[in-house]
Amino acid sequence: MNSKSQLMELTLLVSADHIFIHQCLDSYRTLQSDASPTEKNAAVEQIKHVIGKKLLEHFALEDQRVFPAFEAAYPTGNIPQIIAKLREEHDTMRGLMQPLIEMLSTPNSDPLANQNINRALIGFFIKFREHAVREDDLFAELSEMPDVTTAS
Repeated sequence: MNSKSQLMELTLLVSADHIFIHQCLDSYRTLQSDASPTEKNAAVEQIKHVIGKKLLEHFALEDQRVFPAFEAAYPTGNIPQIIAKLREEHDTMRGLMQPLIEMLSTPNSDPLANQNINRALIGFFIKFREHAVREDDLFAELSEMPDVTTAS
C-alpha cells in the first residue's frame, strides 16, 4: 500500500469508525436516568461491545496498517512525531478499557446511578473524542500534501 489514493481509502474507513463509535457513545450520554432497566442494560452491553471489541479492532487497524503506511509515505517532517503521539494515546486508552468493562460488568451496576462509573465513562468518551479529532485533522492535512510515493 503506497499510493495516496489507497492511503485515503484507509482514512475513510477510520473516519467511518470514528463516526460509528461516537454515535454509540452518544447513545449512552443521552440515556435518561429514568430509562427502563432493559434500555439501560442494552446501552451498557453496547458500550461494552464498543469498548471491548470495536475500539480494539479500530486501534489495530490504525496501528498495523494506517500508521505504518503514512510513516512510509511521509517519513520526514512532523508526521512521524504526530503518529507516535497517536500511538501513545492508543496505549493509554487500551489501559482504561478493561477496567471500564469490569466496572460495567458488575452485577446490578447502574452506570447512570453510579457516579464513579459514569465519570469514568464520560472521561473515556472525552479522551476518545479528542483523540479522534487529532487523527481526523492529521488525515485532512495529509490529503492536502503531495503524494511523496510518486513524486520525483
